[in-house]
Amino acid sequence: MSGQKKGGARADTIEIGGVPRVDLLPPEVRAAAASRVLRRRLGVGLLGVVTVVVLMVTGATAITLGKTIQLIDAQARTDALLAEQTEYVEVRRVQQDLNAVSDARMVGSFTEVQWREYLQAVQASLPAGVAIRTASISAASPLEEFAQATTPLQSPRIATVGLEATSPTLPNVPLWLDGLAGLTGYAGASPDSVTFDDKTGLYTVSIKLQVNGEALSARFVPEAEAAGETPTDDDAEPTGDAAAQGGN
Repeated sequence: MSGQKKGGARADTIEIGGVPRVDLLPPEVRAAAASRVLRRRLGVGLLGVVTVVVLMVTGATAITLGKTIQLIDAQARTDALLAEQTEYVEVRRVQQDLNAVSDARMVGSFTEVQWREYLQAVQASLPAGVAIRTASISAASPLEEFAQATTPLQSPRIATVGLEATSPTLPNVPLWLDGLAGLTGYAGASPDSVTFDDKTGLYTVSIKLQVNGEALSARFVPEAEAAGETPTDDDAEPTGDAAAQGGN
């Protein structure tokens, strides 16, 4: 039977006819059992944590070892490359010397004109029977600026050629000048004097021929640069004087 307290609250239940049970275990035994379960769970958790830590340390060690091996390999390759480079030190030195010589040659020939060929072209432009007796050349050099004309109407030049030509007949100087005007690099020409030699029967004409940058040979200028603009008179710095003598 069961009874209820007044107000609807359940009263203590007394079971009638049930199986009699008696718990003779002291509370300490139950507490010890619960403690063992707790310790067992803590042990399993700790073991899991230790396992994770060990795996992490092992993975980090493996990665570090792999990186170390890669570093050692890279250092070995670097040492091998350096060793190979030492075998070609002399080759590089020779290449540098060749480059220096090439640069010096290009600078030295920057104001170069093939005067032999140029004077041959001058001779070819003169009338038949006229021969160049002497030629004196004042030209630009890589070290000094060539003196330019003070007259505003005269064109820039890189060289002045003083010519003495002989003719068996009275020379037609304007015709000579017209022939010179067709030369490459022609920047102007002016006659200085005309004389007659009674002994040889020849007329001698003195002419000053001005030459501009179009006459430069550009022998050692790189092809890409040579294909571009031809060095102009303003680019040709320098001057120096050279004298050439020749006769026919």
